[in-house]
Amino acid sequence: MLLTAETETALPVEGAILPGLETVPTDAIAPALLDTSELVELVEALFDDEAAWIDDLADLAETVTGTVVFENGVVTANLASAEGDVMGTVDLVSEINELVDDLTGLTATATLSGGRLVGEILGLSSDDPLSDPFVFDLDLSSLVDITLTSLIQSWDDEFTVENGQIPINIPSTFGDITGTLSYLPGEVAIALTTPFGDIAETLPLPDGLVFSADGVVVDLDTGNALVDVLPQLPGGNITLPLSSLTYNVTVVDGIATVSVPTPLFGTFEAEFDLTPLVRDYFLTPFFAEAEGTLAIAEGILTSSFTTPYGTLEDTLDLTAFLTTLATDFSTLNGTLTFDGGTLVSDVTGSFGDFDDQK
Repeated sequence: MLLTAETETALPVEGAILPGLETVPTDAIAPALLDTSELVELVEALFDDEAAWIDDLADLAETVTGTVVFENGVVTANLASAEGDVMGTVDLVSEINELVDDLTGLTATATLSGGRLVGEILGLSSDDPLSDPFVFDLDLSSLVDITLTSLIQSWDDEFTVENGQIPINIPSTFGDITGTLSYLPGEVAIALTTPFGDIAETLPLPDGLVFSADGVVVDLDTGNALVDVLPQLPGGNITLPLSSLTYNVTVVDGIATVSVPTPLFGTFEAEFDLTPLVRDYFLTPFFAEAEGTLAIAEGILTSSFTTPYGTLEDTLDLTAFLTTLATDFSTLNGTLTFDGGTLVSDVTGSFGDFDDQK
């Protein structure tokens, strides 16, 4: 499954690429796939201790031009950059099916602590047993932070929260995530339908989740919102239970404007920057305390984590998941067009439509 080519400047990691893609030189691969600064940040987060070779990727990404064409899961690349070309054809469905076969001989263990995921994988290369184990050390907290920050800051939406239930409708690469979040005193109730299965959980919230903006104080410990209806006078606060509130939310570039109607004092508005709220109140406390393990054996992924939100344990049949993924990839059709750092997509498939420009 490994194809290498002669390079003028070798990467500090082995230049691996799917069979069928020929590259001259291999250091054109990474920038061809990293077309935005956010993706470069993701790579830096993953390999923060080996990030010197990533310094020039952002500039190099600006030189990438060409297309990647999907036809029923078969990918044909024809890309050019300042450092070389990437061209060839790969059958994604066949590659995934091969991975399913390889899973039977693969084992892995990993430990999460202090925001870092550290572990090793055995059985990656049957041709070269000396390459085992593959050891990794990932800065998972930075990776999640960068990913969520990018998602939040590109979020534009308008929706109504009814009786404290926040509607969720998030498109993703693997399918839509839909459902509701409901805040209770000290808890959050999650009811989601995702491409990976349904989630129905009630999780305890860490203590001290209280934040405010524009005269509105939201206290998740008590499950109430405190609204100052007479900001010029003392004693003008009213308490509104979050579980019974109906209000409108408008989100532009990750800034949420909340409009709360009251029976006597009209509508009150408050503006919240969602990025620091998510980071300071959820991500940072989560990774400061989250600890646990991941393991893969005979195609089954098991996980067990202790977090501020309780113990999270799960089992995922990777073989079944990848088999479904191969079927979904077989429906992909369309073109990704790279033009000097801009990516335009008209790719469609069972995952959804990826008609977008970045």
